[in-house]
Amino acid sequence: MAAIRAFFSRLLFAAYVVGFTSLPLALLLGTTGAIAGAIAAGVFLLALRYHGSRRIAKLLKVELLTVAQGPYWPGLVGEYCRRLRIRVPQLGVVQTDSVNVGTFGFRPEKGWVIVTQGALDRLNRAELSSLIARELTLWKQGEVASLTWLALFLSTLDNWVEPRRDHVRARQRRSQPVRVFLRQVLLYPLTLVPCTLLRSHTRESHLDTDTVALCGSRRSLAEALRKIDAYSERTVLRVPTCLHHLFLKAPSSPDPMANLFFSSSTLAERIRYLEELPLSNFNLGSGRLTQTPAEQG
Repeated sequence: MAAIRAFFSRLLFAAYVVGFTSLPLALLLGTTGAIAGAIAAGVFLLALRYHGSRRIAKLLKVELLTVAQGPYWPGLVGEYCRRLRIRVPQLGVVQTDSVNVGTFGFRPEKGWVIVTQGALDRLNRAELSSLIARELTLWKQGEVASLTWLALFLSTLDNWVEPRRDHVRARQRRSQPVRVFLRQVLLYPLTLVPCTLLRSHTRESHLDTDTVALCGSRRSLAEALRKIDAYSERTVLRVPTCLHHLFLKAPSSPDPMANLFFSSSTLAERIRYLEELPLSNFNLGSGRLTQTPAEQG
């Protein structure tokens, strides 16, 4: 059900792009303008999709996780993917002291599950395994492709407002007030509908429950979330704002408007939920717990 919902959210996003592009041209040129706008929207979506995962990996400076960094991870991820019946994604690492994990891509076999160097250094094997299980469960829910489309869309708009090319940096410094105005007035209204459609709609409690069913340890997941929450203020994850939602805990942003879309709230409620879960049999994919007869009595 979650995968079907995510698929339809992507269809609605495509319809939004087509409508936003076609409507002004249709009002000016009639049917010809509507057709031209639809074609332009299709080209735009194809351009977003083309090597999209590679562009995100470049923005995050993702490096392939080597066997020397974790010889047991390929086997563990392969086993998790076998249970979930999905293809095995690539494992990557982002060189930062922050503790976090994330995932992106359009298909598992071409996508990434990424961990930060801080997570590798500060989490034990069970805690990191539970976080990787959480990201793989998100793949099973069908939400990762939607999050990736959103990241690419936001990145494109952000580039229009604030290009990253070296030869315009001096001009950017002089035009800072103009760029802030454009970001607040143009960028955020344009992103309201895509953010609503493409953000994950799976309840975090259901996702955590399915994660525990996969990795078999609620305590490890709770402790991992606690460490992510504790280290988030000490070592801030420095990534472009358009990529914040790809991570388990969205990094805080100096832009207050950005925090409206990418909440960096505490993980305390999720930790409390995990700690209060009964010792029960878990049904993977159901988002619910099945109590044993002893507990029911």
